[in-house]
This record gives sequence, structure tokens and C-alpha cells, in this order.
Amino acid sequence: MITHEYIIQVSKSRDTYFLVYLADLHNGTKNFDEDRCKKLISWIAAKPWAYWIGGGDYCEAITVKDKRFDPNAIHPKYIDKLGDIITAEYNDVRDLLKPIAGKCIGLHLGNHEDTIYREYSRDIVNELCEDLSTTNLGASAMTRLKFMEGKKEIYSCVVHSEHGHMSGRKPGGKVNSIEDKSKYLMPIYSLRVIPMTKSATLTFFSAWLLK
Repeated sequence: MITHEYIIQVSKSRDTYFLVYLADLHNGTKNFDEDRCKKLISWIAAKPWAYWIGGGDYCEAITVKDKRFDPNAIHPKYIDKLGDIITAEYNDVRDLLKPIAGKCIGLHLGNHEDTIYREYSRDIVNELCEDLSTTNLGASAMTRLKFMEGKKEIYSCVVHSEHGHMSGRKPGGKVNSIEDKSKYLMPIYSLRVIPMTKSATLTFFSAWLLK
């Protein structure tokens, strides 16, 4: 598990901040709703009090050699790029996320990136972290968010985030195993926030919940 700290300078006029968990984009498939994703990215970019964590599986990253490969599931714009579909998908998702690079707390490894690393020795997450100038959170991380007014800390919380492994289980399975005061969101991935002080509010939601 990765542990790190992220400092947010706050305004006296605002005591609510948003943390978006942006995960499972799967760029490269027909099911990726690029227009909706761009709207969310524009929203994050426009709100000075909004930040985000990447939850993994940014690209579909399934090559023709993979048993999961299905040409009917690929977005048409990648059909003529099958020779290096990973790079094509990566370049597009990198450019998609660049407008909010400065608001990224960190990026997680997803199972699709993990497969590419194991099969092709290519670390997509590390590449994306370098291109977006952010922190590699690995498979699981504990991040201490410190909200500072100058040199004074006015609020802090610990965020437990991971890509997760909840496929096939109901969300309540893991929620029931943690403290009642913790907050948890997950489809396959998960995000947990543990308040350390009570002088501010951190609202967090998963990208798939944003209409």
C-alpha cells in the first residue's frame, strides 16, 4: 500500500470541497462515453475546489493476442491501429486528462494496466503519472489530505482508495466490514474517507454517479 500526503490551500470563503473518483474509463471500447467524460473533466477544471483521484483502467488495452480480444467491442477509430492499440488508446486518454492534471491527487493501477505490465513489461500508469506530473498510487493507497490556510492546518482526512476487486459481489459486502463512520463508494473500485477534524466538509463521489 502506498502512503502519501497531499496539501490543498483553502479559501476562507469556502468550506466544501469535492473529490472525484475517476475510474474505469476503458478508453478504446464502444462503451466509453467520451462526451460525458469530457463534461465531467470540464466540470473539474472549472471548479477551483474540485480534485480527483484516478482509479485505474484508463484504457481498455486489450491486444489482438489477448483471449479477451473482440473486434466488435473496439471503438471504430482504433480498428486501423490494432498493431499498437495500447499506444493509440494511451495517447488519447493522456490528452483527455491533461486539462485537469494539476488537480490530480494520484493515479491507481487497474487490472487492465496490470495485465499490460505483466505481458508486455510496459508500465502505463507510471507513464501517465509522468505525463500528468502526479503521484503513482499503485494498487492501493492511504492519502492524507491536509487543508491549509497559509501555514495553518484547518482540516485533514485520510483517503483509502484502490481499484478494488469487488466484481461479482454486492457493494454492501465490503461496506459491512468497515467502521460505520467511514464513507465508501465502489462499483468495482473503492474510495474511503476517514475524517480527522470537523472544521470543513469534503464531498466525494464516483464518476459513474455524475449524471
